[in-house]
Amino acid sequence: MADRCVLCHRERRSNVEYCPYHSLALENLKSSYSHWNDAIEMGWVSFLREVSERPETGMWARDVALHELDIKSS
Repeated sequence: MADRCVLCHRERRSNVEYCPYHSLALENLKSSYSHWNDAIEMGWVSFLREVSERPETGMWARDVALHELDIKSS
């Protein structure tokens, strides 16, 4: 499973942790965080928590947000 996404076990490139879907979700989260942080100062963990709890957050983004929160808390 070395070449598989840690979240969904789809194939991934060897230099990234996520499949293309989850990688794009992470890029979108980082971009959104930049905009949120400009508007209201918020830490990355708080942002991930907020995004993961919103009903309008998509499945891929929620998966990544929750996984990143797990990484930060361990």
